[in-house]
Amino acid sequence: MCIAANVVVDGRLHLALMAKRLGSRLGKKDLNEAKEIARDTYLEYKFRHKNDLPVITKKFSDVARLAIGDMRKQLDAGLGKKVYAEYIMCIERYRIPDFGSQYVTSVDYEKVQSFYEWRRSKMGREPKASYTQHTHSAMNRVFDEAVERAFWHTKTCQCF
Repeated sequence: MCIAANVVVDGRLHLALMAKRLGSRLGKKDLNEAKEIARDTYLEYKFRHKNDLPVITKKFSDVARLAIGDMRKQLDAGLGKKVYAEYIMCIERYRIPDFGSQYVTSVDYEKVQSFYEWRRSKMGREPKASYTQHTHSAMNRVFDEAVERAFWHTKTCQCF
């Protein structure tokens, strides 16, 4: 359900539907209490949409799995690049374990640099340029997926 579209088209109906949904999800039996929660949520979503912030945020692992699924579909259809297999391996082996529990919008330069330090200490040397390029491209695929699905308004991460 795209909240921004529903709010713009029919805010009252959306607020009523949200009150019912939140009421049942939160276990609230009092409709007035559910309506108050729905109103607060509606205002938060409206604020986020107005200020170009993501309305819905997702964990890095969720977005990474979507990106992996897209690359696998392209590979299965014969349309994907051969390097997608390496991107998938890189995301599954390194990126999801390291960034998986964080929101995709919270990954910043410092977190990426700490990952690089960890990787350097684990490898015992500087990685080759081709390896670094693949990891950057794999990470960009995840960020592009986040932007494409509106989990992130614009790709603002200046990590690489």
